[in-house]
Amino acid sequence: MKASSRFLSAFLVLALMLSCSAFASGTGTTAVKEKAGQEGTGEEGSGEELSAGVDSTTELFLSLTEGTSKSLAFPLTEEHAALAEKAGADKVTWILHRLAPYANPADGNFIPLHGEEKMYPNEKETIDFATIRFNDANEYGQAFSMERFETTLDGSTLKLDFTTTPVNNGFNDSIPHESGGRFLDICGEFTLTAELDGVTLASLENVTIKPYASFHTMWEMFDEIERLAGEGDDDGATPRPYVEYGVMGKTCLGYDMPYLIVARDSAAVKKWLDLSERAEETGTAVIEELQKAGDDDYQVPVLYSNVHANEVAAADAVLEFARQLIEEPSTTYMKLTGFTEEGKAKLEQQRKEMGLYTPKLIEGQCNYLGSIWSNIMMDSGVVDGFGSYYTYEKTTVNVADLLNDVFFILVPEENVDARMHYTRNSANGLNLNRDNSFQVMPETQNMQHLIGTYDPVTFLELHGLLETFQLEPAIPPHQPNFEYDMIARNQMAGGEAFGAAAVANNPLYQSYVLEMRDYMYYDEDGTPFWLNGGNDYHTIFTPTYAMLHGCVGYTAELPAYSETTRAAADYGLWGLADYVAANKESCFANLAEVYDRGIENRNSDAEVGPWLVDAHDRVGAEAEIFRPAHTGEGENGQFFPECYLIPLDAENQTNLQAAFEMIGYLIRNDVKVSIADSPVTADGKTLPAGAAVVSMYQAKRSVANAALYREPLITSWETMSNGASGSFNYIRGFDMVTCVKPAEYSAIADALGRTITYDTLQPFLQENAVSQFTGEEGGDVIISNASESSTAAVNALLGAGKQVAMITEGEYKGDFICSYEDWQSVSADHILTGTGVKDPDLTAYVIEKTPKVYISGTKEALTPAPDGYVYNTLVTTSSDYNNERIAMELMGFGTTEDVAMADAVVGGCGLEEESLAAVQTGVPYVGFTANAVETIQESLLPGLQTGSADGVDCLGYVTYPAETLVNASYIMDGDDVFYAVGTDYFTALPEGSKILVQRDGSRDPLEGVFHGEDESTDAFLNGIMGFSYEGKDKDGNEVNITLFANSMTESGHQRDEYAFISNALFASFLTDTPYVTTAATTGSN
Repeated sequence: MKASSRFLSAFLVLALMLSCSAFASGTGTTAVKEKAGQEGTGEEGSGEELSAGVDSTTELFLSLTEGTSKSLAFPLTEEHAALAEKAGADKVTWILHRLAPYANPADGNFIPLHGEEKMYPNEKETIDFATIRFNDANEYGQAFSMERFETTLDGSTLKLDFTTTPVNNGFNDSIPHESGGRFLDICGEFTLTAELDGVTLASLENVTIKPYASFHTMWEMFDEIERLAGEGDDDGATPRPYVEYGVMGKTCLGYDMPYLIVARDSAAVKKWLDLSERAEETGTAVIEELQKAGDDDYQVPVLYSNVHANEVAAADAVLEFARQLIEEPSTTYMKLTGFTEEGKAKLEQQRKEMGLYTPKLIEGQCNYLGSIWSNIMMDSGVVDGFGSYYTYEKTTVNVADLLNDVFFILVPEENVDARMHYTRNSANGLNLNRDNSFQVMPETQNMQHLIGTYDPVTFLELHGLLETFQLEPAIPPHQPNFEYDMIARNQMAGGEAFGAAAVANNPLYQSYVLEMRDYMYYDEDGTPFWLNGGNDYHTIFTPTYAMLHGCVGYTAELPAYSETTRAAADYGLWGLADYVAANKESCFANLAEVYDRGIENRNSDAEVGPWLVDAHDRVGAEAEIFRPAHTGEGENGQFFPECYLIPLDAENQTNLQAAFEMIGYLIRNDVKVSIADSPVTADGKTLPAGAAVVSMYQAKRSVANAALYREPLITSWETMSNGASGSFNYIRGFDMVTCVKPAEYSAIADALGRTITYDTLQPFLQENAVSQFTGEEGGDVIISNASESSTAAVNALLGAGKQVAMITEGEYKGDFICSYEDWQSVSADHILTGTGVKDPDLTAYVIEKTPKVYISGTKEALTPAPDGYVYNTLVTTSSDYNNERIAMELMGFGTTEDVAMADAVVGGCGLEEESLAAVQTGVPYVGFTANAVETIQESLLPGLQTGSADGVDCLGYVTYPAETLVNASYIMDGDDVFYAVGTDYFTALPEGSKILVQRDGSRDPLEGVFHGEDESTDAFLNGIMGFSYEGKDKDGNEVNITLFANSMTESGHQRDEYAFISNALFASFLTDTPYVTTAATTGSN
């Protein structure tokens, strides 16, 4: 739709709504109103004309997302007027001169990601005003540009008349949904000058160009958050609320991650922390105590945030909500209360025509207010007849009254580094909203610790961009660790409160969808089916991970990034807050019930099981798949086990580093971890005192179990997605024992000693998360090849010129050996398992050096962007490169940006021309994923053939047909489980290849997602996953290639496969020089 017709339609609807008293009064930012001349919820494209003469007080504001018409009159001197008349007014050029950096920090101080001198090197210093332009990178929609631009001379007055068109993404007037902040190159503060033949005729000093009026850079956000924190006080008798400025931690780059707490007073926050802590200990007993005492004077926390910084209006909405909450005593919004008869008929007709089906488990729970759509695609837009479909009332929320029932934790931007760069991903190139389960990044670690500390009852994270104005809870709720029946008691109603308030209080986006309610259809045969499946099966998203704590979590997807959607989102936040305040007792009671179940490790399968529906909404049909019970002899008969045991001694723990990291992960997420004071036994395995015990008899059992349980094998959903497996013990590679028998747990409980808390975690780790050494001192040390820490230690020794060898035969095959003295030089810096030996009888060969690695895709990843943030490509579209970069850093391999300086090439990207040429000269190559495989097929080994199953990922058993140094450490450790994201496999290999890893089709896979079962699935489950080849390529070049079909470094989480990469690299640089033991060197025995 053209912008003009869209605005006309919007004005007609707005007029109708106003005539029906159905449009709320605006509560937009006062400063914005004064500067932009429009309401915070004002119409896009409603810019006023300035008819008065321009002087030093005149301000001109231009929004990239609003069409603006202006008429500016500049008085000229006689001399300048004569000059303009002689040359002709059409010869005057209008130039914008930047007054100060905008995207770049004004003082020039920032933390560079890759040594850049400026984040935005193409920030325009001068702009030809007549030709100013910004458009969607894909050329969708229309550009922000001048639709009309005319200069005239009226006596001694120079007039400029212009009209801008807003940037449009093909659907809505919006900043494009892309990364890199290209729009910032033309944003900021400017002086506008009229120039003719080198003479400045006139100027306007106060010109501001922004994406929309309430837009903030991260620098401005820092300042505004700090300013707002100073606006509050702790005096409950004053109208001002209590405001606390907090920093939850540091980002990847090292910036603070700020948040605000807004409450009635500090006592309200302290009381909640006490109540929630007591609830974690006694469950619903806290509720009973409050009721018995008649105490309803408590406040429950509500959390609002944003995590994808390129979804710019989302963060601005949270910040503006904070400002309104702190500075305005009340907010008024229009609240939809029901349907008119016309509205009821329209809703029924529309849902019937679209073939929509309401899932059984939410029948009767939905009010559907705000869910009459403008078209059958459910796109949010102007709904003709909106005001005649609903009944409504004006609702005023008094902030003081609101804060008697709730308080707020407001995180305008979790992804601080990314708001600097306007990227979706963090500075490390990982998507934080896919990292909450794994918490590889400091940002997600900090955010989830904040959630675990404050236990919000409701959490909404603002996102974009979906034209439907979509609100989740996602469909269907297949995460088995949720106590979903409890969460659902408030989730639908709260979601509808947000959605209805958002769409009823803006003129352009007048409908929304609620996934669970609106994405189920009837097929041709009248059978219901989900349009897509299981967005919340995995807890990688911030709100879904928070639901493990019992929090009611939402994701809201804005339909555009503009002032209108910012304001709509704020009304939605007010609507949800209003709902929680009115239902605080049930919100707290439901949370306490979740805790109660955990504290007792109560079997809730009967309550949760029905929510585990199949693709056709058969209630409870997949409960046994997603939430299988332990039903063996003596077992507890439910989904949750009794506890998990994590050995922390080298004799029973292969990977000490990963085990201790798991302890830290759990405690950071508010899980209780105890240490056994005496030996404990479960599942036939006895562990010594000092083992970690993660009991399921605790409030946060769902958080613990989600990380430690073995996820299911899913084959029944055609569209089920998954981020990457949890199953930490397999994916990170540590040993663990699961206890499912109450009798065994009873004995374990008796052996429990101290419980590690967040406050005592660091002292515990400093004392215990250290290298463990057994055997004889003074000779040589065998370093177990068990973790990225052991690899990093070997690289540190090699980098220091020390002698390190790889053992090539016997029970220690694949491990490393060095002198005791050299062991001592690295053991304090790494968590290692070392076995001291003197004059051992073993075969080992010296590793030549720590190889310098070139990561495939480096050249493209580090190519500067032509506009916007200079390293946008590195952050945004280089996920494989970043996965490998993180892996190389963790394993201590040095990397180079120049393939000519590389000793080896590693990566999941396809080989570039230069790296391919290096491989053809014999440089060792370790590749993985389809992109790498395709390069090898096309350029080097045409006999290589592959197949693919329709799936997402798989964790399963494997065999090692050819024992080599690449897989030896796995064979020696008895590790026959292999994980990968991707379901490709090799069907034919070049002659002379050695099969390193092959799926074991005789055993069922442990977990994974397949979209059905067919011959390709069976082929994959018996398929070759990895091989090595040393021989001639198609052109006769000698090559050294190790290749895997799927991921090996996914998201920084998949680490148990790292050693295949490091082993291949070390094996490629193994010399013919036998290792000389310390005893042989010194002549001692």
